[in-house]
Amino acid sequence: MLVFHSPLSLLHDPPHEILSGCLQPYFESPERYYRILSALVGPTLSSAAAAATAAGSHVGPWRAEERRLEWTRDEVLTSELDRAVRAVHDGEYLDFLREIYDEWVAEGGSKDAALPETFLRGDMLLEPASVGDGSDGKGSAIARIGRHSFDLSAPITADTYICALASTRVALSALSALLDPDSPSPRRGVFALCRPPGHHATPRLCGGYCFLNSAAVAAREAQRLLAERRAPPTPGGGGTSDMPRVAVLDVDYHHGNGTSQTFYADPSVLYVSLHGSPDYPYYTGAASEEGAPGAEGTNVNVPLPLGTDDDAYVEALERAVDRVRDWGPEVLVVSYVSHAPPSSVLTPPPSLSRSGQARAHRPEPDLTRPTNPRARARAASASTPSVATR
Repeated sequence: MLVFHSPLSLLHDPPHEILSGCLQPYFESPERYYRILSALVGPTLSSAAAAATAAGSHVGPWRAEERRLEWTRDEVLTSELDRAVRAVHDGEYLDFLREIYDEWVAEGGSKDAALPETFLRGDMLLEPASVGDGSDGKGSAIARIGRHSFDLSAPITADTYICALASTRVALSALSALLDPDSPSPRRGVFALCRPPGHHATPRLCGGYCFLNSAAVAAREAQRLLAERRAPPTPGGGGTSDMPRVAVLDVDYHHGNGTSQTFYADPSVLYVSLHGSPDYPYYTGAASEEGAPGAEGTNVNVPLPLGTDDDAYVEALERAVDRVRDWGPEVLVVSYVSHAPPSSVLTPPPSLSRSGQARAHRPEPDLTRPTNPRARARAASASTPSVATR
């Protein structure tokens, strides 16, 4: 497996966040980038692979080949990357990410990082139609950040925008390798080490350590690339029914609200999420969220109670895998996020045991259409420093 990463991922390093009412050191730190990379391409087995090997299971050691992407800050944003990001994210939001830190500091905000003080909510407006006429705080950086954030765990520094772009380009670089028609042999999977992570970022909001949704951008770009290679559409064709099918399997501990929202009304993208419940982001991830009218059944949430044990988790994962297989995607994007031990405030007990991780991480059969064997991309991220298992 090819492992893609960029050292620019280290630039985003806020000193703090507000968590559980306290000012705390930033959990999603550069340290986890080193730990995940070491687990993937280092000389030792990952913890899950080691546990599986000890148990006699056919998992690991990982045979990974590193792809270190050396870009300068000025080289990151290309026209291709800009097009791909704008296929998911709103242009006003992208302007916000690019401009907000300098505006924040110019207004007297802390140079450490920009964080919201007030959040824009529709139900607090006396005249909803007035939004956009200047009374919504768009002229103030301190107010503007509350317009495009949904929590206090996404502080924005001078390097956040460039770092988020680099993270997304890492995912697209992995996708390009996966679908490369000139590759000497089909690849069953690639791994993109994306930092900052992405699956909580919506088209217009940052939060949950996420700024640009790398998994969603990769999924949408996969559709574009596959569509370009198809024969010309039949007369009268067009629309989402003619789009190549793509699936996103999200096995982060938390629900990927951003990815879910991005594709909620799109019948050509299947989103399947396994996540702890009740837990962050609290207001999304219910099993009743099945997709908007016209896309029913393409959003599949599997909320798991906090007492879920190994057997129940693996059974739920197998059902999710079956759902993806039945969907028959041409490309599968796996959002995998490595979390901290059970003592973490972000991941309350219980969590998977080592043997449970080994069972969950065993090599899966090809879940994509037989006509497209190069079809699995993994976008990895993490919320706390930990040893990644994938």
